[in-house]
Amino acid sequence: MHLLLPTLLCLSSLLSTTSSLATAPGYGVSQNTSDPLGRLKCMDSSSCTRDPVRKVVDCSFTLRNQTRNINGTPRTMQLVNGQFPGPCIQAVLGDRINVHVVNSPSTSRHSSQNVSLHWHGLPLKGSEIYDGTPLTQCPLRQNSSMTYHFPAGTAGTHMWHSHYKLSLLDGVWGPLVVHDNNDPYLADYDEERIISVTDFANETAVSQFAHWKQFESAYYYHDNPPFDHKYDPYPGGWWIPGPDNGGQGQYYNWTYGIDGALIGVIPWVGGLINGKTHNTSNPEVIQVESGKTYRFRVISPSAFYPLEFSIDGHRFDVIAADGSSLARTGPYDYLNIHGGERYDILVNATGKPNERFWIRARTQELDRPWHQVLAILSYGNAKTTPLPKLSLYKGNVTGTRYVNCFHDIGPDCIPASQLVTHPSQAVAVPEPNIDVNLHLKFIHGPLINGIRQAEPHTPPIFSNGSLTLPGVWQCSSNTTYSGCSNIFGCNCTQVVSLEYNQQVRLTLDNLWPTTPTGVTGVHPFHLHGHKFAVLGQGYNGPYSGQPLNQINPSWRDDLIIPAGGWAVLQFTADNPGAWMGHCHMEHHLNDGMSLIFSEALDRLSGLKPPSDFPYCRDWDTTSYEGTLASEPTYAANSADF
Repeated sequence: MHLLLPTLLCLSSLLSTTSSLATAPGYGVSQNTSDPLGRLKCMDSSSCTRDPVRKVVDCSFTLRNQTRNINGTPRTMQLVNGQFPGPCIQAVLGDRINVHVVNSPSTSRHSSQNVSLHWHGLPLKGSEIYDGTPLTQCPLRQNSSMTYHFPAGTAGTHMWHSHYKLSLLDGVWGPLVVHDNNDPYLADYDEERIISVTDFANETAVSQFAHWKQFESAYYYHDNPPFDHKYDPYPGGWWIPGPDNGGQGQYYNWTYGIDGALIGVIPWVGGLINGKTHNTSNPEVIQVESGKTYRFRVISPSAFYPLEFSIDGHRFDVIAADGSSLARTGPYDYLNIHGGERYDILVNATGKPNERFWIRARTQELDRPWHQVLAILSYGNAKTTPLPKLSLYKGNVTGTRYVNCFHDIGPDCIPASQLVTHPSQAVAVPEPNIDVNLHLKFIHGPLINGIRQAEPHTPPIFSNGSLTLPGVWQCSSNTTYSGCSNIFGCNCTQVVSLEYNQQVRLTLDNLWPTTPTGVTGVHPFHLHGHKFAVLGQGYNGPYSGQPLNQINPSWRDDLIIPAGGWAVLQFTADNPGAWMGHCHMEHHLNDGMSLIFSEALDRLSGLKPPSDFPYCRDWDTTSYEGTLASEPTYAANSADF
């Protein structure tokens, strides 16, 4: 079944009031609603401040490795200003943001981590050098600093995170909200909250990735050691030795969703809501007041698992996705969200004073209903009210509505392509100048067009308009080198060259069977430097000419590509730079599931790095990430950029 995009829907606004709410724990609320930031007070003045006269936000970030017990097991994390999640950045549309970053030295030679920060959701027009990827900088080594400068040029709910290797998994991420005084929904709610939902592991990122590579080796190459088959609770799995489960290690096994699509391979250890696991002594509590309407900004920095978000006893409407305002199509009961995605929802607080309700985020694995994380929606302090009875997920119920659906399970499961732009912001999409086909598949690892990406050894943004760099074997889906194996894929730098202002249409398919059942899993595709129009999505085969919405599509920077299906996206190449397109599942990205859009680099000819930029020759090879199998992504001994 393919998914056709509907004509513009605009339902009546939810009722709201204008009274204020006392400051709540966690991401609290200001009573000063004349302040553009007044409905959400998440910014800690010790980390960030905003000058409303100069319209400048200044942040100071210090990174340091610390041991934290988040999920019941102490582990090493890389934290910004000792906070997890990291500091919240708030700005107003049109502000300038400056983030000064210090990567503190560690007392142990092999425990420091390099870092580069990405401002996920901001296109960074005119500030392309601060995108924080290997295409714009080498990582910031320990005992060094730099400052990122960029505009708050796109309103909405965003996030910042490390784009160096897998350090997002070690805690380097936080919310980034750009407020818009002309937001079409400002009159429809009273207060705001940030809710982040994510998976979480008790191992460091390096250890997680090493185990992922062991699993790849065992499955694709039939290399069983070091897997231990002494205990196999589900068919077709492997034990990997490690500290989890009382020293037994972790169990890797295929798990599936309601439509048979792959959900998990990497073990589900736990999840977090606003950085907290489900702990009855200290759960995350979101305080609300009966009779008000709330804007919940839901963010997913999830590394591997898509999650299904819901609030017991409450329905909601979706008003924005990835920062772009949407026409209302609700109410909904469940929101599917994957790594890198952000959704803004409106919730009517219809509960009674002192009532409490479960907030849930679950993995959608068909036979693992207990794989969920919980928080509490509390009406007032409600500390003396008993917690609501906890029940497991009961599956799809008639009349229950899901949004951002990547399963083909019926008319009440609404895909992202059926969400359309708010009428005040609708923009028609012209015919494309260039068509690009991207085939997402696994052939002994995650690939795009049969290519496992090898990042350039030096940032191409400073290459004087060329991607012909030392140590780079440039290729495309049509031009691969003679040593390319159709079985194992190619290792080279895949580049799509674009001219300025071209209309670029991307057709992505996700068809390659990767599991014992012959069904693949979803991939959240993220594009840097742009918002793309979601022209269509479909299931059960490749795109084959189905009608597309070029009238009022939603605009995103992150989208789930359905398992066994397709998506058609389009963007304008009006932002010169070297931009990544990649799967936002961190293990897939680090294993090569990405490519480069080289966009009008001739317009950046002669661009020089700022004086505080980390030079590639300074990259610290003594850090413990050097143990990663795919480490030669950056050149430690380059003479210059």
